[in-house]
Amino acid sequence: MGVNAVQTWLEKKSPTTPPQLLILDVIVPSYRVQMKYFEPIIKLNKSPTSSTMVIIIVDNPVSPDVDLLKKYERDPFIRIRVHNSNIGASLTRNRGLRESAADYVLFLDDDVTPDPNILLECEKVIRQYPGACGFVGNTKFPDPTPSIATSAITMWGGTFF
Repeated sequence: MGVNAVQTWLEKKSPTTPPQLLILDVIVPSYRVQMKYFEPIIKLNKSPTSSTMVIIIVDNPVSPDVDLLKKYERDPFIRIRVHNSNIGASLTRNRGLRESAADYVLFLDDDVTPDPNILLECEKVIRQYPGACGFVGNTKFPDPTPSIATSAITMWGGTFF
């Protein structure tokens, strides 16, 4: 009896169907291993109705903080992979996808501090639109330190997506 058969039986026989476990992995390709950004990603709030693995792919084997990052590998839901040589951002992201077995993935850059509830919000949207093939979110840049350069960039509008 497969998962679909059990789900069909539950839908027919049960007054309330428990939510199906959502599998959502976080993939972080990285060249600069900066712990101030990785620790908040590793500690994101997780839902009891989803399974999440954080997969960090390091594309710089000589980064001085790789050993600090590897201490998190004791957690079975954290996977750290370090390339033997620099292979570039695209191939590093693809490696992260190959490491994942999730139904959905959330790509995060290695220099962002996401909202602690981003995984909970992702799960809400995925459950609301189960047939969607992908989602795009907004990025909020920190307020710049006032200078002529930051004012020019703001006026140019190049940081708004």
